Amino acid sequence: MFSSLDQTLTTILCRHDNLYLDGLARAVGTPLVWLPMLLLALYVVIRSHSSVLGIFQVVVASLVCLFSSEILAHLAHWLLPEERPVWLVPMTGARRYGLLSFITQNAMALAVWMHLLFRYRRLSIFLVLWALACHWSQVYMGLETACYVLLSVLSGGVAASLTYAGYLRLSVEGSVVPSRRRGVRTRTGYGEDDARLLLLCGIVLCLLCAFLAIL
Repeated sequence: MFSSLDQTLTTILCRHDNLYLDGLARAVGTPLVWLPMLLLALYVVIRSHSSVLGIFQVVVASLVCLFSSEILAHLAHWLLPEERPVWLVPMTGARRYGLLSFITQNAMALAVWMHLLFRYRRLSIFLVLWALACHWSQVYMGLETACYVLLSVLSGGVAASLTYAGYLRLSVEGSVVPSRRRGVRTRTGYGEDDARLLLLCGIVLCLLCAFLAIL
């Protein structure tokens, strides 16, 4: 039953010989495209904290979040390697793949982590949509099946949530950011202007993906 459901969902989402969607999936699924947004988030963290210790804590926790999801994915690939289903379009030529998807797991881990860190509703909605787009791109290109991507989404969210809980427990400053800037802040202390800037950067990158899909 699980295999049948997986095949049905994957077949619905997998590629349908549409040149524009092919290009869009490749653009959205390329981690390098989203690097500017992550660098901007790092800049916001550095600008918002008044101490080197606070910056160090957030950066280390962010790396732990990413590496924990990567470690889970590597363990799944090593412990549970599987033959690629014959009905799945082999876009990469790889015959074996693991239970968890690297890109989808990291996308969800980053989305949940940034949501918990900034707590700005519009940015959180965008992050969820961005993560879903990354997940769709992997299934569309035939790199992963739908149910395996779902498991990657759940594991990435759990990894980010546990990392954030540990960050709050171990952080000297707690969840309040001693920002140098005045103005309206989010629940975690970051400026709403900075959260809007991150949102704007994400929207611009989405438009860039839409443009790259044409090329």
